[in-house]
Amino acid sequence: MLPPVVPKPCAGSNVNSAVSNVMMLSKSGNIFASSGLLITTAVLVTIGLFLFNTRLSASLLVASWKAPPSDIGIPGITKTYVATLTNRGILPVRINVCEYQTDVFEQEQSVADWIDRWDQSSGRWKLFWEIPSDEFCKQRAGSGPGEPKLRTNWLWPRESITNPFIASQASDGLQLNDSLRFVFTPFLDRRELVIATDPFRVDERPTVADAALVIRH
Repeated sequence: MLPPVVPKPCAGSNVNSAVSNVMMLSKSGNIFASSGLLITTAVLVTIGLFLFNTRLSASLLVASWKAPPSDIGIPGITKTYVATLTNRGILPVRINVCEYQTDVFEQEQSVADWIDRWDQSSGRWKLFWEIPSDEFCKQRAGSGPGEPKLRTNWLWPRESITNPFIASQASDGLQLNDSLRFVFTPFLDRRELVIATDPFRVDERPTVADAALVIRH
């Protein structure tokens, strides 16, 4: 008995199959390339929005405060307060800063801010102390050699700027247990975009009268 005859594959069908596979791979590659382009475009647009949209940039900033022990020569005052502005995002933010040199020739930067006090009667924060934003850099004149300069600088991711210390609890008009907070205005042309710290309570007062607000210079 003769063995069954097995038909040989047609060379043309092999070619067609190969061409089909190449076309499928090409289409898949185009799909992946298009997807990659769309993702890249979306990322670039998002970055552009954060870099050039001030309101979105402000959302990357966080304000905080510390109260290190300090002896500034006012009886009853045992600490000062410092406020820090930090970029917690992954993109840089352009902010207004005052660059100046201290009396020991150290380069420093500060950001315009003010202090609010919580008003119990109205249930709102109200301005308590402020150096006007158009004056905050000028008041650094005389703190060291050279003239202070108002600049627009990048605050890079995880970078911080800490303002000079202030003994706010030594100010006239405060009482024990009053609540205060620092409010940064890092965009001088957009003063409505502010970054506030958590509140802190006045837990000490001068034991002598006529104590003045003390600022580092």
